[in-house]
Amino acid sequence: MRPQSPPFAVMEQEALRPTIACLAQAVYGLTRVTGHTSPAEEYFGRLVSMTPSNRDEVNGVFESAQHLLVAYRDSLDNDEAEWSRREAVVVAAEHVYRRVRKRSFPCVSADDEAYRRLDGSLADIYARVGRGQEAQELLLPQDFPVDGSSTLDDVDKSAHDNPVATTIRMKTFAKDEAVEKATQLLLQQFHNNPASEAMPNLFTFATAMNAWAESTRPDAFDQAFELFHLLDESPVHKELGLRPNTVVFGALLKCLSKSKRKSAAVTAQAILQEMRQRHESGDGLVELNQIIFCNAILACLTAHDDTAANTLLRQM
Repeated sequence: MRPQSPPFAVMEQEALRPTIACLAQAVYGLTRVTGHTSPAEEYFGRLVSMTPSNRDEVNGVFESAQHLLVAYRDSLDNDEAEWSRREAVVVAAEHVYRRVRKRSFPCVSADDEAYRRLDGSLADIYARVGRGQEAQELLLPQDFPVDGSSTLDDVDKSAHDNPVATTIRMKTFAKDEAVEKATQLLLQQFHNNPASEAMPNLFTFATAMNAWAESTRPDAFDQAFELFHLLDESPVHKELGLRPNTVVFGALLKCLSKSKRKSAAVTAQAILQEMRQRHESGDGLVELNQIIFCNAILACLTAHDDTAANTLLRQM
């Protein structure tokens, strides 16, 4: 349904032909303010079919595509979303991406930062639905080895400085012998790029914590908890509205479930209690789902606390 309030209603008047700037503002308003993608897609379709006359108008095209891709990405944050709907979101994102990519803009080179941001946004969507290979193909050169034969320096030179590239670099090196290097990479990006596009996002932090979960290091949970604490206490992330979400808490619990700590059951219950308090206080990014409970129960079982495991099982 088309919005009926200004400035969008004005754009619908037959006497006025909307400009690229006006359409771009409409896409921004619908995706960033209201979160609605359906009417924004219509405005974007009209916008991308027009011919920009200067760099500012070209930027309007790219920024509108970027706003839509970010909105699609955010819609995937619900872990319990039906797979068919998630696939539909990916198809919609690919459509937006290709409509811009197939265009030729005289004032934009092939390696322009605008294209790189667009690549990063689609790669982020691919990574969130488990299509890591396609994400890598977007961000790394076609001849770049992704079979583990590359080195950390190779990836640093080849990948772009954005959170998605950082995530993919970490996945490439998240083997037991290199998980510490992967974490160092995240911390480097975190401290060197405050409040910038290269700032590691929630997905990057969760990837690093999951890497520690797959590690055999005895201090794996401590390392994951340090990352969690860094994210939770970061004033920059708080200012940007980024704080631990269900995925990040899940990664922490997964790491705990593999730690074989005697205190794992008590720690798992404390983490669940913290999640409950945040959810009840209005934090919409945190909720107790089946994945959370499963990892918490596994943590209790590894600590040989069957009573705690059964208690959590009844709460599911």
